[in-house]
Amino acid sequence: MRVFNLSQVTSIVLAPKERIRIEVESNPTTGYSWKLDPPQSPKVIAKDLYGVYQPSQTRLMGAPGKECFDLRCASNSIEGEEFLLHFVYQRSWEAHPIKDKYLLLKVSVN
Repeated sequence: MRVFNLSQVTSIVLAPKERIRIEVESNPTTGYSWKLDPPQSPKVIAKDLYGVYQPSQTRLMGAPGKECFDLRCASNSIEGEEFLLHFVYQRSWEAHPIKDKYLLLKVSVN
């Protein structure tokens, strides 16, 4: 599985059935977390719409960790298809995110 940092990429080329992991820095002690919004395309399958949090390895109190999104391109995806994913960073009780990031997934069979 290839791993990408959301803050360092804007697009990814992937093959049908390929699995990828998207990681993004996060600090849930602030109440904020990342999620896919709106939910996934039918051809991009996310294990969780909310990232799975992995704490920092530094063990410092309040240090940010990362949220991980495991995604899979559907087997019926075809060459040239593109899917735009929207990730938002917000508190669950607030209406608007403080950050967002778009990621374009492009399907290639080569």
